[in-house]
Amino acid sequence: RGTEQAPSLLEARYRAGDYAGVVRQADTLRRKTTPDLFLEAVSHLQLRQYRQAIARLEEAQRQNQAFVNPLFAPEIEYY
Repeated sequence: RGTEQAPSLLEARYRAGDYAGVVRQADTLRRKTTPDLFLEAVSHLQLRQYRQAIARLEEAQRQNQAFVNPLFAPEIEYY
């Protein structure tokens, strides 16, 4: 999903394939946005950490309930 702003450190690590780095970086965030949770979840999937991935996807779904236009909703449902 393209935006005009520079990618976050989390997104940059994800794009580089540094899935363990994404998980470590996500652990330092005070507040995780839906995109943060989604990238962390997919990173957990890549690392075969399925329980953690499910927990992050469920958290992203809960956050999305507050939005009229949920973020990453189709992707979250897919995974």
